[in-house]
Amino acid sequence: MNRRKALVTFALLLMTIVPVSCSSGAAAQVFVTATPSPAPPPGPQVTLYYEGYAQFELISPEGRRLLIDVHDPARLSAPVTDQDVLLSTHLHGDHFVESFADSFPGPEIRARVDELILPEVTIRSIASAHSPNETPVPEGGSNYIYVIDIADMRIAHFGDIGQVELSDEQLDALGDVDVAILLFGGMCSMSEMGSFPLMEQVQPKLIIPTHASPNALAHALDLWQGYWVDPGEDPYEDIPPVMIGNDDLPDETGFLPLGEWATTCRGLSDLVVW
Repeated sequence: MNRRKALVTFALLLMTIVPVSCSSGAAAQVFVTATPSPAPPPGPQVTLYYEGYAQFELISPEGRRLLIDVHDPARLSAPVTDQDVLLSTHLHGDHFVESFADSFPGPEIRARVDELILPEVTIRSIASAHSPNETPVPEGGSNYIYVIDIADMRIAHFGDIGQVELSDEQLDALGDVDVAILLFGGMCSMSEMGSFPLMEQVQPKLIIPTHASPNALAHALDLWQGYWVDPGEDPYEDIPPVMIGNDDLPDETGFLPLGEWATTCRGLSDLVVW
């Protein structure tokens, strides 16, 4: 009896897996639809504010805020705290306010070679030169580059660099740069097209201009894909932030003008929405 039950059970099992004939004589096929894999979660992003001249705020995913070349503290997105970091590439008045820096409550690197290691970010500064005839020095120099490792990216702020080329030592210290922030076009001691050879050396994935001229912007858009971020109702005073993560970076160098430079570039070329 047990053997007969076993044979019947086996026969029923076969019927469930053997194709059943339809009236047309063709075997019906059973298709199993696989459940699609969930999309991977987005990678970490930096919140970036551009506040005119070379003033930027970088906010890590954890909320650590880096304030770079603050020339107008009133334009910061929020009051400063002891968790913020202040970085000054040099001490000219359009990059630095002494009274603000002297009363700053958080960590600071003021125009010198230094390193700051925090849980969310690592910052190193590199000596550079504000003009071609100056020599980079570790302290008391004319300009410093900040290399910032944050949210799986390396961001380099070049201040008002005026060198015609970067040395091998500077390039080694820079490493693989994802986002480069620097001036474009006949400002300070930089010639109008002087930034382009530097970016040819660095080969970043994304470039964000600070000071700029229309001619330099037009040339940049001839070389690199331009991206558009809506500069808001007032592209000079109230510029919305932009989110940037490693997953957002283009495969080839892109150019991301912000604020007034976005408005200028939109009149020069077709820009892809960021």
